[in-house]
Amino acid sequence: MKVDRYIQLLLLVVLALFITSCGTQSTPPTITSNNTNNRVSQASNTPIAPKSTSPTGTSSNTGSKPSNNPSTPGGYLATGSTYVLFIQFTNTNGTLSGEWDEAYDVRNTNNVLQVNTFNTSFSALLNGTQFNLTIDGHTYAGSFNGNNVTIEFPQQDGTLTPITLTPASVSDYNNAIAAFENSVNQANQITANAQATTTSIEATATVTTDEQNRLNYDLSNIGGAIQQLASDSNFSSLFKDYTNNLNQMQTDYQTEQNDAKVGCSNANQVSADANQVSADNNQTSANDNQLKADNNQVSSDLSNVQGYVSKIEQHWSNLGNSSPGVTQNEIDTAVHNGNTAIQNAQAAVSSATSQIHGYDSTSQQILQQANNLYTSMKC
Repeated sequence: MKVDRYIQLLLLVVLALFITSCGTQSTPPTITSNNTNNRVSQASNTPIAPKSTSPTGTSSNTGSKPSNNPSTPGGYLATGSTYVLFIQFTNTNGTLSGEWDEAYDVRNTNNVLQVNTFNTSFSALLNGTQFNLTIDGHTYAGSFNGNNVTIEFPQQDGTLTPITLTPASVSDYNNAIAAFENSVNQANQITANAQATTTSIEATATVTTDEQNRLNYDLSNIGGAIQQLASDSNFSSLFKDYTNNLNQMQTDYQTEQNDAKVGCSNANQVSADANQVSADNNQTSANDNQLKADNNQVSSDLSNVQGYVSKIEQHWSNLGNSSPGVTQNEIDTAVHNGNTAIQNAQAAVSSATSQIHGYDSTSQQILQQANNLYTSMKC
């Protein structure tokens, strides 16, 4: 019957749809991990921080062939008030291998700060930007974003403090160590001075004695400050450099004149001679920069001596012009010597500035003559 045929056709359509559905069934993705023992890894041999390059981006893998990173620096550096940390590392197939250099301050048995150092090699596994590394029995989590390295350091209260290391060279690290050691020395000196002052105050328990100690200190040290000011305001060595350079310029210009007499066949040599005169003029500019540096130092010395003079007069006044072991003549002599040194240094700076202007003018004149001579050949 017609109804039965309709039922048969409907069953055939359902069966065809079922067969089609079985042939196109999707399979969900499977995610695997190579992490073991809480360390991360990455299948790559891209150098992450080779020792003489600087980072400009992060590494990435496409297919089975790793891409190369741009250049990265000699290492990564972080500094703080109590430490300097410098690391260098390379990445080989996802394994970071490198060197950890650290300096930190500790107090010895005499309660004096000293700088200790720690150096070790390390290895870590990299996963994307994340890595874990073990140093001296402690494991630290870290990350590398292509420019900076960040390491998480556990604190005594259980929190984590991130320290970011930025691209730096070995020279930067050495400079940081020198600055750190200087900071520790200054801290020790400040502590020593403070302890000496505190001991003195506690022993005497009077403001008067403290004032006396300060006066004695200033009287003892103003002489050294005066000597330093006199030494730094002596520009004779710099004047000699200017004179020697101007003499050399004149000699090189004379050589150019002699070579120019040959004519255009010798134009290249005349040009080289003019360039040499220009180089001599650059040395004059270098001397100018040295004078600026010397003047800055003199300015600092002047402030130092002026401070001693002012404090000696103030201490003496506060003590009523009387202090055990100190005479009025000592006060007058110290103040007079300080003021005289200040006047002499100021006069030396003024004279040097005027004299240097003359050197500069002569240097420019010789340079102009040398350039004009070559130009006038019209070869």
